[in-house]
Amino acid sequence: MLQRQLGQLVLNRIVESERADFDPLAFFPETTPEDWAPHKAWLQPRAMDPASGNLIFPMQSWLVRTRHHTILVDTCIGDHKKRRELANKLNGKTAVAKGMLHIRKGVAIKQRLIVTVTDLHGVEEK
Repeated sequence: MLQRQLGQLVLNRIVESERADFDPLAFFPETTPEDWAPHKAWLQPRAMDPASGNLIFPMQSWLVRTRHHTILVDTCIGDHKKRRELANKLNGKTAVAKGMLHIRKGVAIKQRLIVTVTDLHGVEEK
């Protein structure tokens, strides 16, 4: 878990997966190799794998701590998603377990945890 401090805020990045699994031409089908060529210099190696040319998208959540609150920002892009291009590459249960273990280690039992969800695609209204 990576940590940054901004004033009195402490931000913990909880990475579920960070792999070069996304072919840019498949992910952005309206683009061409020529469109990507001028951007490789600043994308590689952090956001684009030099060997494969694939994009690196982190599947992650954030733990934000203030003096009074501990907030889990769940981006809802990691575990248990059915994606053809990621089939058998992510073990969702393991990633969730690791992330939750980090949270449990860093959050006292008596401390209240606020959870916010940033992406509700596929949620049906009842």
